Amino acid sequence: MTCNLPIIAMQDGQILLLVVIVVGLLVALAILVQFARLGSLWLQAFASGVPVSMIRLLAMKLRRVNPRTIIEAEIQATQADIMHDPKFGITADLLENHYILGGDVPRVIQALVAAKRSGIELDFKQAADIDLADHDILTRAVAER
Repeated sequence: MTCNLPIIAMQDGQILLLVVIVVGLLVALAILVQFARLGSLWLQAFASGVPVSMIRLLAMKLRRVNPRTIIEAEIQATQADIMHDPKFGITADLLENHYILGGDVPRVIQALVAAKRSGIELDFKQAADIDLADHDILTRAVAER
């Protein structure tokens, strides 16, 4: 009795090669799907002048950080001219760390923007500390004016 099934007729080395190729294709497909999901976010950041790489977006996903939350906060801070102002002390890493600690990143950025408009001196560390102490940072920043 002859075997007409191509996989059964393969040598051990050929089967191993086939398994490696299939696994490699599945991994490549998973990465491609992630790139596609993050592509619109990357494009939004690029159009807003926020430098971000796809690798960084994927790294955020791996760290269980919501990339959209961080990138939108960076965009808002960039548009308000506080992202790269040393007086405010905002960095992408600090935004991610605050998110990981359970902080409300968009609220902190909103508070910093409100503080800037009101002429209140408030940096990211102070705002993040207030936020993590479970106080409403935005109300507090506006109330101090």
